[in-house]
Amino acid sequence: MAKIEPQASVAYFKSVAGGRAFSAADMTPEFVLEAETLREDVRAYEGGGGMCHVVSEIMGGRHGWPMLSVAYLSTDGDVICAAHVVSLLPDGSIIDWTRDQFGDGHSVSFVGAQSAEIGRYRPEFYEDFHPGHPDDGDGCMAAWLDTYAGNTDCDEQDRLLDERGRGWWLADLTALDEYDARQEAYARGNGATVMRQPGW
Repeated sequence: MAKIEPQASVAYFKSVAGGRAFSAADMTPEFVLEAETLREDVRAYEGGGGMCHVVSEIMGGRHGWPMLSVAYLSTDGDVICAAHVVSLLPDGSIIDWTRDQFGDGHSVSFVGAQSAEIGRYRPEFYEDFHPGHPDDGDGCMAAWLDTYAGNTDCDEQDRLLDERGRGWWLADLTALDEYDARQEAYARGNGATVMRQPGW
């Protein structure tokens, strides 16, 4: 059975984090609006997509925050998204620039190291990086070893989607439908007119 491990996630995030200090108090409406505008500009320019990697890279360039590919989990620890990129903050907190793509009522999210929500993010498990892998000499994945069934997160994500259907983690698909409609508009070129290009 899957599970979330907030303390293990934070310990790992702290071990690879950096950049300038940032806290929930720094998530001003102006900062969030700037990030949302950047995110939608990138999506429009690229013709859609979550664009977590691009936005995290741009914000990393601005603030020095490393980016990390994580799995985004349900509250029960099942894999919603196998490869999602976030920015890591020095204290083990994260900023998820594109959380809106999961349809669960969030946009740009500061997820504090002391929050139970931090456990919904964990290092991505793939063929060469997972609990019990020989290269995990320091045991940083050990907290998840008893729930790791030997499948990559990508395989788990696909299995759950096939078994449970689109938006299986949601009680209400409204926000996910709205996100998908914006993506379709971007793909048709009906998104916002963007004068800037990535590297903003």
